[in-house]
Amino acid sequence: MKKAFQFLILLLIIPSFALAQAGLTLEEAIAKKQAKVAVQGNGCYRGECLKIALKNLLSVPLTIKIPAGQIFISKDSSHQNLMVTEAQEVQVLANQSRFVSLTTMCIQSRNMSPPRKSKFAMGPVAGDHLGELAQLISDKEYQNSTAQSAVWAVANNDPIKYIYGMDTVMVKELAKIVSEATGSPMAEFRIVQRPHQITNINSSFEVFLEDYTEHLKLALYDSSDNLIRTYFDGRAYEPGFYQWKVGANHYMGENAKVYLRLFEGDKMLEEKLLAPSDTIQKLQRLNVNAVLNYVLVDEKNARVGVYDTKGRLYFLLKDNETLEEGYHRSTYAAKTYVLPDEGYFMKIISGEEVIASAKLDLKKKAEKIFPKQKKSGKFVMKLEEPIQNVKLGIYDEEGRLKRMMYEINSMSPGEKTFTYGFTHHNGPDANFYAKLTDANGKVVWEQKLD
Repeated sequence: MKKAFQFLILLLIIPSFALAQAGLTLEEAIAKKQAKVAVQGNGCYRGECLKIALKNLLSVPLTIKIPAGQIFISKDSSHQNLMVTEAQEVQVLANQSRFVSLTTMCIQSRNMSPPRKSKFAMGPVAGDHLGELAQLISDKEYQNSTAQSAVWAVANNDPIKYIYGMDTVMVKELAKIVSEATGSPMAEFRIVQRPHQITNINSSFEVFLEDYTEHLKLALYDSSDNLIRTYFDGRAYEPGFYQWKVGANHYMGENAKVYLRLFEGDKMLEEKLLAPSDTIQKLQRLNVNAVLNYVLVDEKNARVGVYDTKGRLYFLLKDNETLEEGYHRSTYAAKTYVLPDEGYFMKIISGEEVIASAKLDLKKKAEKIFPKQKKSGKFVMKLEEPIQNVKLGIYDEEGRLKRMMYEINSMSPGEKTFTYGFTHHNGPDANFYAKLTDANGKVVWEQKLD
């Protein structure tokens, strides 16, 4: 009887354990919709640099394996992607969440270190030599700057001369994988005992390009003009303002002078001395629409763009645009980022001549632009006395000119009928007004259009 009772208890217990899910990789658990994950940065690129929130979507406990080589992709393209270099196995209770810190290394030496609370998405598990390297670092606990240099050599083709350290056995093991990955012979590695240190700089480079460029190059140099790394080469850019955010990692110590240089072909356009204390220049968001009214007496080719108070072009909208003679009313939308400044202007410029200009309000959100609509009709004007040098136009509710109808030297008294027609983007409920103004811009007659 006692044995039968014990057997019954065993039968009752076994199913509860059997229901617990065997270990899946994080990638598998998410694919099978057994788990969800949210990932954010801890403010570094090597070490415990990621914090993840694991959510078990099952009604039974779940064991999740996070393998060495699991990559997480930064949602900001200027920040580094990170790779797990210490495998973990995490148990999460049924329908519960658990927070875990992950030990990682950077796999993008040219990008900035991700700041605290930066967002990441799941990426693939590294394969081939990068995956093998991640597994070696995890198995041997090589969580140091020498191993980071080896990761950069495989992932980013960084120079192998930076793979050195006090532990020559470790250096040889890392060098073997890097040699196989890059094709560099083992004889080229400098396997000698010496301290290893990486100086990490996060910086930004702000530049105004006055002309079109075809072969722009951005690179990092030491004080002896030796190339440390190239960020890009052979790119074409339009005139305007640009900001590049970079990670400048080097091995010469914190007091070493390093320079970020911008070239067009062999000509250096700009240079910036970098330092570990550098920060990222904050920019203002510009998202506005501007309406420009102007009259041309002859045809012109013009450039349209956003300019600052110093006359520097920030954002090019149109170039070499042919503008015909006559009255123009043009609407332009500008969406970009600019340096903090006292004022910005939308301008139409032909050579040295400013054809039209409108100051931009950075605090005002861009107005909604509705689909183009046509409006036409008639209105009757009655004048009690003659008037000289007047203009008759159609205006919207904010007093913006939609169409200039007539410029009249002299208008006699009496009743007059006018026919109008114009297109607009103000929306179906917009109101418009016919206005007669004198030589000083004073409204002498006004009527709402039907």
